[in-house]
Amino acid sequence: MGALRERMAVDLRLRGLSPVTQRLYLRCAERFVAYHRRSPRALGESEIRAFLDHLVQEKRVSRSTHGVYVAAIHFLYRVTLDRPG
Repeated sequence: MGALRERMAVDLRLRGLSPVTQRLYLRCAERFVAYHRRSPRALGESEIRAFLDHLVQEKRVSRSTHGVYVAAIHFLYRVTLDRPG
């Protein structure tokens, strides 16, 4: 993620999120990007939904973990990439 990761890290700090939440959101965003192997700027709703479905169906993450991923991806797009949701 490189520069985008650093920008997201700054955005998380500026919003006053706890250090634990910052690390979680960054890790979730990194896994999302790694799953698709493309820039999140090039991804849309269908790719987000596919990743979240993958977490539920393949990885069998808990409801709370799924919620963290949703929040992290939402933050990435709404705040860091300044995209409407």
